[in-house]
Order: sequence, then C-alpha cells, then structure tokens
Amino acid sequence: MDVTQLDAIAPQALGQRLQDTRKRRGLTQEEAASAIGVARTTMVAIEKGERRVRAGELLQLAQVYGQSVNDLLRDRPHLLPFAPQFRSQRIQWPEASTVFDASIREFETLCQDYLELEQLVNAPVARYEPAEVQLGRTDANALAESVAQHERSRLNLGDAPIALLRILLENGIGLRIFYMELKPSGSLAGLYAYSPELGGCIAVNRQHPEERRRWTMVHEYGHFLADRQRADALPDHGSRRAEEERFADAFARNFLLPKNGVVRRFQQLRATDKQFTFADLLVLAHDYGVSVEAMALRLEEVRLLQPGTADKIKAGNHKILPPVVERVLPHGGLILDACCAINLFATPYAGNILAAIRQPVAIAQFVVEKELLHLAALLSPDADDLAERLEQCGVVTVPLQEEEEALFLALAAQLDDGEAMSAAIAIARNWTIAADDRRVVTVLGRVGAMVGMVTTPKLIKLWAEQSAIDGFILRSVLTDIESKARFRPWRSHPLYTWWHSSVG
Repeated sequence: MDVTQLDAIAPQALGQRLQDTRKRRGLTQEEAASAIGVARTTMVAIEKGERRVRAGELLQLAQVYGQSVNDLLRDRPHLLPFAPQFRSQRIQWPEASTVFDASIREFETLCQDYLELEQLVNAPVARYEPAEVQLGRTDANALAESVAQHERSRLNLGDAPIALLRILLENGIGLRIFYMELKPSGSLAGLYAYSPELGGCIAVNRQHPEERRRWTMVHEYGHFLADRQRADALPDHGSRRAEEERFADAFARNFLLPKNGVVRRFQQLRATDKQFTFADLLVLAHDYGVSVEAMALRLEEVRLLQPGTADKIKAGNHKILPPVVERVLPHGGLILDACCAINLFATPYAGNILAAIRQPVAIAQFVVEKELLHLAALLSPDADDLAERLEQCGVVTVPLQEEEEALFLALAAQLDDGEAMSAAIAIARNWTIAADDRRVVTVLGRVGAMVGMVTTPKLIKLWAEQSAIDGFILRSVLTDIESKARFRPWRSHPLYTWWHSSVG
C-alpha cells in the first residue's frame, strides 16, 4: 500500500469512515479491535482520529468489514447508516436477524454507490417531496384514496393501468429503487429508508413475481408520502395493523387499481351481458399488473364481486365463475401442448396411450400449424405423417375462440405462444392441459388458475397400469421418447424415479 496515500488522508475523516463501516457490519469496537490484535482503547483512538491507523491494520480491517481498501481510502460521499433506522424492525425475524442485517447493509451499499455515481457524472436525480400526509383521526382508507387520486392526477395518469411503474416512480418522484435478493428468504418483500442525501430509497425482492414487486413498490411509496422519516421492512406474508400500514396498503390498492378505471373496464368485459368469469378476472388482473387475488379483493371492495370471492379463488375454487365459452368438447377434455404431443408421437403407441385417458383429446390449431410440425421435423425423421397420425388417434384440432383471445394475450406475456394458447383454452373451457414445461406449472399456479395438469410421464404411467403393459414394451416407449423427442423428466418430477427404474 502507498503509505504516503494513507498519510494524505486526515485521521479524523478516515476514523469516521472506519467507524461507519464497522457499524454497518454490526460489530462492536471490542470485536473489531480483537480481530486486528489491538486493544479496544486503540480502536477508539483510531476512530476518533487521535491515532493514525497503520497500513497493516487497515488491510486487516478491510477484510473484517468485507470492504476493499480502495473503498476505505477513496473519498466517497457520506451516507448515514441505515441500520439504526431498522433497529425496531428486526424483531419481526428474531431467528434470522443476521441475514436481515446483511440485506440492510447491501441496500445501504447500493444507495451509497448510486449517490457516488450521481456525483461522478454530476447528474443528480430530481426529487419531488410533497408535504407529508398527516395521519390522525381521518379514516386511513378514505385518506389513501384521496392521496392516490391526487398523485395520479399530478402524474397525468388518469385512471388507466400503469405500464412502466418503476420508471414512473424513479423519474416522476425521484425515488431510488433497487431490485435485490432480500433475506430472510421468503419472508421479506421490501425495504424503505429515507436519506437526506438521496431522499426515499426502496429495495424490492427480485425473487418475487412482477405483480408482487409492483405492489411492494407502491406500498413503500405510500410510506414515503405519509411516514417519510421512518424505515419500513415489509413482510412477504401477514398484515400489520398500525395506522401507517393501513394507509400504505390502501394507497397501493387505490393507486394501482383506481376505482373508476377498474369499474369501467369491468363493465366493458360484460358489455354483452355475459357472466363475468375467472378468465375475465385473469385478463383484468393482467391489464393492471396485479395478482388475481388482489384484483378479486378490489372488485369485492367496489361491490362488483360478492364478498368472499377472493378467498374462494385463493382456495382453488374458481368454478364459482362459470366458463366464458360453450365447450367445443365435453367437460373434462384434455388439450396437448406441443412438447407433450411430440413426446407421445415419438412412439408407435400414442393412440393407445391417449385412448387410456377415456376423455376427448384436443390440440390447438396454432400449435399444429406453427410449432408441432416444425418441432417434429427437427426431432424425428418419421415426422412427415404426424398430422395424419393426430387424426387417426382421435386428436381434434381446435381454434382459439374470439372470447379467449384476451386471456391468451395475458398469458403470452409469460409463456411461449403455443403454451399460452393451450393454457388459455384449458382455463376458459375447464379442460386439463398436458404440458411438460415447468414454467407452465409455475405461471398457472402464480395466477391462481386451478386447471387440471398432467405430464407425459403421468399419461404413460396411467396407460401402463390400466392396460397391464409388459415391461419390455414400456421400456421401448420410454426409450423412444428419450432418443427421438429428447425428453426426460426432471429430477424433482414426482415420477422421476418410476421413469428411470422402468427404463432400466
């Protein structure tokens, strides 16, 4: 280390920097002193600037604090530590306070880096800080609705859905928003802290789905408006009944789901006097970028759905909302996505396997025309007769109905077109979908679509058990699928062990 560089820094400035860094790591002076082999009184003197830190000691402290020497030596902007702001929040995770503290430190580091970058390029973000909302005797829900309407009006949003929410909050408000992994894992949705140097700062759990991240951002935006100086750690689950929490939740609900806009869109979906369905609810939630449960609760609140509807949907009972279209096939039909169809038709027993289902089987017309024949040609030299084999096996090709197009578009934002179309048909017509992509399972589970779902291994096992298939034939079927369709169940698949023991 260049000792002259160390000597050039004022001991008081470096001591203050070392003290701030130590506190961010959650260490006492005694612990830091012990780590570098000096007395606590020496550490006190170093942090006060009364005793200059030596080069070797600085190197050791950098390692103990998890910082580079460069971070400690260079002139960085000063940011007040966040840890004291979150001290009262730690009690929510008494058994995981260490990882919670680590998230706070990372959040603070990102904010400090942001401030340093602003100063380096001389481009500070414009900040809008209105007078804080005064919480008191006024009903929190009514106040939150009024504030949300005012903010929407100020930002020229009207009552339409907000597409680029993060950009809006950063550029229109001046909030600093960071997506990061927050711990305790599965317990922490977001963090909010206020810094005089930066203003409002928000950390959002990047592992959450987008609709949850959007809700977290606006919830913490509510804290910025009503409780600016107090830090907030938002749990992933559960509710907190403090007045500021009721306001933040109500603000998020009214800002993301403005009453007039939601009511008008609801009425548009029922313009033909048809029954409002689960598919309509899914489209509405997608339009506004919120979860299905949040949209259902909002519709209950504005008296467009019966009380308790959201609870029933959360429990998996979406049949309270009848299907949107008359079924082309009888109730309980099965629709194949492209990958599952390729797997089955890689064997000469596809017709036998599908016959064992004892239900009508369909495939989306789009999947046949745009995906299935192309994939089959790539994977198997015997794929030329695939369309004919579909017909011979009784697989009906079905088009997407006009009433299902909005649902398809909502799902296509998260799935491939073929998967989205197959899933839209399954949801709208209350069929079972046969799919082998784990992403389909994840997305349908996230939106609350409780459709039946099977995979290639499930279909083959059903056929093998019902028809008492010889082990040699079963092995040849599975081997054909592995070699021609290049499919094997993933290790966490419930039938992974059965498949591999059957292959031998």
